[in-house]
Amino acid sequence: MMHSTAVYESPWARDKRYVSLHQPAVDHLRVAEIFLKLLPFLPSDKNGEVTDEALAYSEWRYISYLRFLDVQGAAPCDYPPPWDVALIWYLHLLSPTRFQRHIWNSRSMQDGTFYGLEHRHFPFSVLVQSEWLPEKTVRAWDRWSSLSTGSRPGPNLSYQLWPSPPWEPDEVPRRRSGIFSSIFRRDKVPQPPPLQQSQLEFNRSVIMQDWNRCSLGTVNDLPATWDIKSYTEFRTWRRFERCRIQSQHEAFRQQCELTPWPSIDDLRADLNRQIPFWKVLTEVSTTQPLFVQGIEDAIDDYTSFIGLFHGNMVRRLQYISKFDPKPPVPKSSTTAPGSRFIALAPPTLEVDLLWHTHRMFPAKYWLWSSGQAGWLVEHQVQTKDAAAYALKRTRQEWERRLKASCPGRNSLHQWLHDYVPDAARYAAEDCETTDLKHIILGHHAWRNRKYNPYRDTWDSSGTTGGGGSGDGGGSSGGGGCGGGDGGGGGGGGGGE
Repeated sequence: MMHSTAVYESPWARDKRYVSLHQPAVDHLRVAEIFLKLLPFLPSDKNGEVTDEALAYSEWRYISYLRFLDVQGAAPCDYPPPWDVALIWYLHLLSPTRFQRHIWNSRSMQDGTFYGLEHRHFPFSVLVQSEWLPEKTVRAWDRWSSLSTGSRPGPNLSYQLWPSPPWEPDEVPRRRSGIFSSIFRRDKVPQPPPLQQSQLEFNRSVIMQDWNRCSLGTVNDLPATWDIKSYTEFRTWRRFERCRIQSQHEAFRQQCELTPWPSIDDLRADLNRQIPFWKVLTEVSTTQPLFVQGIEDAIDDYTSFIGLFHGNMVRRLQYISKFDPKPPVPKSSTTAPGSRFIALAPPTLEVDLLWHTHRMFPAKYWLWSSGQAGWLVEHQVQTKDAAAYALKRTRQEWERRLKASCPGRNSLHQWLHDYVPDAARYAAEDCETTDLKHIILGHHAWRNRKYNPYRDTWDSSGTTGGGGSGDGGGSSGGGGCGGGDGGGGGGGGGGE
């Protein structure tokens, strides 16, 4: 019987396949390794930090990738993301509520259709198995991105930033600055690395062309073209610009689609917190032969960790003063008022890896953690001292609630000098921006935005089931969940 933490990458009913959380966690190790290989080839400043321009440009590419999926009516397993986009997306998914708010506020209501969290699961298996330039994905991306396609120009973005993996040994040696300067169409002039941020002069533009999407300027300015320097100033709060629909954002308390993070500094902070995690994962998976096997054994520990929150606080985080009169509680109760806590930390590296991995599947994680803990469990950034206290409190709660010793192998205590883990805590009470059904399934979420009565199942709730098998989409085709160029159909609600 499949464990309750089982996940799936494809939301389409005909292609939906549940797998143990262990498998994407193993793929997670490979993805983390590739992220670490990729980072040195992004331009850096004198302190070795990725420049603001590079982060702002990849963030814009991430925004464009989500728009691309929405226009295509596709899931990420149909069209896997470029690797720099996958990096930004990974960081965004670590906060379920922030990602959901971004998806909800930036949804397109074209034809009354929008896609839910289950249509935005991170495609671990497709990423690690597909080619650098998957043919089907690149073809669809280029068609959508072209400046001359359709009634309005596209964003004019290449699929990958590099024509091949920049770390490949058989590639012609290129400087860190030279690789990225070629991306931004600069002349390849030799310059001594590392370059200061002020020395970087990017000429690649950010083109905003969608009249029904967030953009800077007015609708009469579209398509609006921004040089990367000016756009970076906007994303680092050094330049004030209003979104075209800013009044709508303020009226409905919406988050602008152009700001997945409040600023690039917040994105950088998330990146800098994850780099040590990836390094620890890579080191341990290399030096401990049984680490991969231990991940599967740790699934029960991960379930118990999230389960520690159940009964800890009343639903929706209603505050209860310790001075309020309380009814008598039996001594045997595990939810005594004096045992309440704010946050806990994953006790082991395996549990932390599983928690990271599970959040990459936002629909499944949202439902599962809400059931396991009584409410959605969100992450919380903490200091080293706070992490040490949270780990201590986790061990105490584990022993008190579960009547067993807390797992000690690969305890995160031993890596606190290098890596500070995030804590787990209840999400805010207003995290569900609408009814949960629409958050998870979307509305009329048909594959390729097309309803086929012979393939899709209609119900009164507005969700559909089904999905075409298409051309299969192997690794060179860029798809792992059975969608070819012509394989349409399907919806978001079936097969759950």
